[in-house]
Amino acid sequence: AAHLGRCLQVDPRALAEDEAKAHALEERGEESRKIDGILKSCEEELMQLCEICPLKSEVGSIICVWEAASTEILQRHVAALAEDASIWERQIEWFVQHKRYSNAEDLLRLVAANTSEIQQLLPAAQLTVPGTEARLA
Repeated sequence: AAHLGRCLQVDPRALAEDEAKAHALEERGEESRKIDGILKSCEEELMQLCEICPLKSEVGSIICVWEAASTEILQRHVAALAEDASIWERQIEWFVQHKRYSNAEDLLRLVAANTSEIQQLLPAAQLTVPGTEARLA
């Protein structure tokens, strides 16, 4: 994309900004993949603990703690997705003002993907924020 921008003689500062934003998005994606790996590892360890745990009450306590931690992690993930969507919505306005409609459309797709994921995660994250459903509709 950067090569295409240079060929089309797009302002180098705008290209540098876009490349920095793309790099930041890639880093966030990498962070999400790391978190997913950690969660899977924790889940496997929890299952091993449950299998070897001699007392059922201890297993119940472990499961309660695990569910609470999972809910908090999901809430933080939803918050990060919402923050990204909010930032991108503001950037869409800038792109439209500068007649960079393709970039605005790309960000609009990212916002839609994030809001769709948020909508799917809300029940599991046990979040009920007034106006959330109306905003996502």
